[in-house]
Amino acid sequence: MIFFNIIASSSKRFIAGGVVTPPATSTNIVALSIANFEYTTWNQPETNFNNRSAFATTKFNTTGTDIIVGLYTDIDNNSYLTEAKLSIYDDAMNWVAEIAPVVTTVKQLFNITLPSAGTYHIVEGGNTRQTGLTFRGSSLVDLEGSDLVSETITLNNDLVINIGDSISVGDGTSNNSKYGYNILLRKSMPTTDFICDGWGGQNAFNHFYTDQYNIDVANRCKLDFDKRTGRKVILFTLGTNDYGEKNVTPIEFYNKVLPGFNKIIEVIPTVEIIIVSPIIRSNETTLNNGGVYVLDDFRTKLQEIATATAGVTYYEGKTILELTDLADGIHPTEAGHIKMATAIETLLEQPIDTTAPTITTARVEDANPDKLVLVFSEVVNITDVTGLTITGDVTPTLSAPTGTGTNTITFTLSAALTNGQSVTLDVAGTNTITDAVSNALAATTKAITNYVAEIGGGYILDTYSAAVAYSLRKLSGGYTGAAIRVRRSSDDTEQDIGFDGNNLDTTSLLSFVGAGNGLVTTIYDQSGAGLNFTQTNLVRQGRIVNSGVVNTLNGKPVILRSVDNNGGYTSTYAPNDGVVVKGVFYVGNNDSKSSILLGSFSSGNDFVYVSQSGSTSTTTILKAIVSNEKLNGATWVYSNRGDIYTDTINQFLVSNTTDFNFDINSLTLGYNFSNPANLGMFSFQELIIFANTTDHLDKETKINSYYSIY
Repeated sequence: MIFFNIIASSSKRFIAGGVVTPPATSTNIVALSIANFEYTTWNQPETNFNNRSAFATTKFNTTGTDIIVGLYTDIDNNSYLTEAKLSIYDDAMNWVAEIAPVVTTVKQLFNITLPSAGTYHIVEGGNTRQTGLTFRGSSLVDLEGSDLVSETITLNNDLVINIGDSISVGDGTSNNSKYGYNILLRKSMPTTDFICDGWGGQNAFNHFYTDQYNIDVANRCKLDFDKRTGRKVILFTLGTNDYGEKNVTPIEFYNKVLPGFNKIIEVIPTVEIIIVSPIIRSNETTLNNGGVYVLDDFRTKLQEIATATAGVTYYEGKTILELTDLADGIHPTEAGHIKMATAIETLLEQPIDTTAPTITTARVEDANPDKLVLVFSEVVNITDVTGLTITGDVTPTLSAPTGTGTNTITFTLSAALTNGQSVTLDVAGTNTITDAVSNALAATTKAITNYVAEIGGGYILDTYSAAVAYSLRKLSGGYTGAAIRVRRSSDDTEQDIGFDGNNLDTTSLLSFVGAGNGLVTTIYDQSGAGLNFTQTNLVRQGRIVNSGVVNTLNGKPVILRSVDNNGGYTSTYAPNDGVVVKGVFYVGNNDSKSSILLGSFSSGNDFVYVSQSGSTSTTTILKAIVSNEKLNGATWVYSNRGDIYTDTINQFLVSNTTDFNFDINSLTLGYNFSNPANLGMFSFQELIIFANTTDHLDKETKINSYYSIY
């Protein structure tokens, strides 16, 4: 008779004669670990495992129908077993049997009769954190996950590891091991393996405990991923009811969790990480920190972590359930777990990214003629210059690529490309340029020319692609359109005004307008998306020329708000769409007027930055979620609308990261375009919105290099 002793969690590895003593009748004791907890180095104090829930599963084959399952605890206080449940499922995840231990017994054996020989799963749920599972019977032939017996069980190629909490292990249901969402996912997605690394009370801050702990977590996941050749996903659902524990602030949480994700990606470069933010709970303000922070504070930080980390996707978990789906205000009912399983299955079945990166821009700037800059459609990684060659007026070799992990890679050329020279970059099919999910750059060619860079060290859109970009200067070397469309006051005739070099063509502007006024009807989007700002109401059009003189701010052209204080512009840009958190950069001033920087077409609840002289109102932003606020290169601290007015009287560069979250999914310069209420636009020189928050400082520096504001 063979007796297998298996640990149910990674808190300890059970061995013969160790913390658990098997029955005397057993023979051939072998120490094994369950598949999802093979890597067993943990640095948390043992006391941290008290009152934790475990959720583990293993697959086994049997040639007979009778097996014995033993349940043991290695702690003195058996009360931790009060919620323990174990279930057995067939290979199609149909429930077969349940094991319910007697609390007063330290170790128990259960005789289980299976319906037939074959492959089965045994699943733990509830407070079995430090429990040993034992299988006994001559018919037991194999166990998944053991490095001590040969594996004959076929694993699915795709694996999802759920790093979770008590909800992930099924709390809130009448039977953790039967109705939890992970069990439901196993059944509804039979070609994907699911492993749940979760226990009750676990929280995201403590999960990423130390640098070594991060390595342990990553390596433990890697052991399971290495057994499979398909999709590798870590589903992160930690801490719905535990954010804020130990008075951790949102920024402390951010600074602790972000390195953990980075370590996982370092150890498992091909992994996808999906963050599902905390589900709704009945009281989101009374947390373990005494109510100082609310769950939304941490949801925002999770979103920022996803934005800052390549290969990480954010999913808003707050919208999955209603309060009526909660059993106790925190944990979902069985119906709630069904909703969670449905939402997560939909999320997991979204198309996998198979789009290869492309080169959007290739350039050599006159200021650095020995540097080749390649801008890609997404963040890429590069190992070396394999497969890259240049032919044309000169044939330099490339070396020393820098910028891996961004969307911009710079190479050193062995021979400079002087102004006016042209070459072609050839990319062979075999190269080392890949995106975050290992899609390789396809073979391609790219023409390269040397041009004299504008003030600011190059056109900013040649380095960073934007969602929308409006300016009175040229933002892209390849942009051939106009900057603005102007109506002259003398006869209301309109004309596009382009650029003279990199700057607004003021010569053509004044030639067209003459001695009268020039009013701007359109500010063109230079991003290529064609989402222009327009104003058809004549009295609300901003003024670029006043009585034959170009309006300027700090020596650069500026569009001033119309004499009508309701002046502003609307666009067809939908700021809520696409990447949730965006990088926003604006140059202008308030022209000593009460103003609103950004709003929507028809909602009084959508606005970012209200400037009102002397106002003590603290409602400066509504609906939008704004962070990383900077004014003229420094962190921007303000208390009310009056502070914003004072801070923006002079020319400014404001930058931030914004989740617009507007009620009306549109963007305007000024307040509520359909009913502005004398809160029109700020003076305008430039607005760029990037569909990311990366390289914030460099973008800020490039913009200021042109305007010389600070």
